[in-house]
Amino acid sequence: MQTGSEQDPRRGSGSGRSRFFAAAVAAVAVSVAFIPGAQAQLEVLLRGLDAVPPKAGARGTYRFEAQEPAAHRLITFEARIERIEPGPDGSVVLRLTSGDSIDARVEVAPALFAGHGGSLLDHVRSIVEITGRDTTRLGPEDWASLPGFDRAPPLPGTRDSVLAPRTLKIGGRALECRGRTLHEESHQVKPLGGATMTQSAVRDVETWTHPDAPILGVVRAEAVIRSERTLSKPIPGVPESGPRQWTYRLELIQIPAPAQPVKRRSP
Repeated sequence: MQTGSEQDPRRGSGSGRSRFFAAAVAAVAVSVAFIPGAQAQLEVLLRGLDAVPPKAGARGTYRFEAQEPAAHRLITFEARIERIEPGPDGSVVLRLTSGDSIDARVEVAPALFAGHGGSLLDHVRSIVEITGRDTTRLGPEDWASLPGFDRAPPLPGTRDSVLAPRTLKIGGRALECRGRTLHEESHQVKPLGGATMTQSAVRDVETWTHPDAPILGVVRAEAVIRSERTLSKPIPGVPESGPRQWTYRLELIQIPAPAQPVKRRSP
């Protein structure tokens, strides 16, 4: 008898160094993470973002938090836009660092900042890990299997709303941010072995953006993902599951003061 399977609403798994690499990637939509076991739902966060043109030199400190049924994980890292190559075939280069554990340069297509969502697989051009004087360039075949890059197609029921502008205080600065909410849900009922199996998945995303934030304009982004599977009566070998919940949060916690114009002395 076919028992059926429950699709993981996050669509991601991994282990060891590559999981940590993917947690920061997931956190920023182009990051690199090295926290074992973190499985951020990157594509879901990307779908909730407005278009924010990148600014060369933009930098800030981010905190990424993952609350999962089996663990709670936290990472703080620095992000800076090193350079921008203009044009439709150009690129945006981000530098990501966190103490001695993370130092990476990530090159992405400008389209990633356009607010259209999509998978990192469609936008990442290259990833270079930096260790002292050595660098290691990862190719598409290396990062395609990382959990943070998994594709997660939208669920059938989707609602997208624009929020009223809101001022968020980051360090000593007050940023006037744009906000959006995204709601996706799926509900399936099907017969299974003389019983009825009901599977549901819900994704709720809230994002706040500002042009001075270096990672896709993200000032604050939170995704709450819930899933549950129930049976109308017990079936051997088919366990019920849930309700389970995963919460992922990416937050800008420090940003430099805007550069002051240079005052020219009168002759």
